[in-house]
Amino acid sequence: NVVKSNTFLSFSFELMMELIQSDDLHAEEEEAYESIMMWLKYDLNERLKCLPELFKSIRLSLMSIDYLNDIVQEEELIRSDITSKHFSILLKFLSRILGAL
Repeated sequence: NVVKSNTFLSFSFELMMELIQSDDLHAEEEEAYESIMMWLKYDLNERLKCLPELFKSIRLSLMSIDYLNDIVQEEELIRSDITSKHFSILLKFLSRILGAL
């Protein structure tokens, strides 16, 4: 498995997108999210600009509410980029879901 070997950390943005969007990817959405975050943090200064595009490829609706609340919503990279319209909308969406429970 590519993700478990950490060889994906040296992938280009295009290759990472191809991997995440692949129908052949046999991973839970949580694992895809964690892989994206690992890839970003491996070279954060260069890759942070890729976060919105990669994040759009994750099917948040397939993640558990607990994972969204405890992990995704608390991720510093997401919380710190609230100027991004995409993440602002995401945080509002998560708040609504979590508030409805």
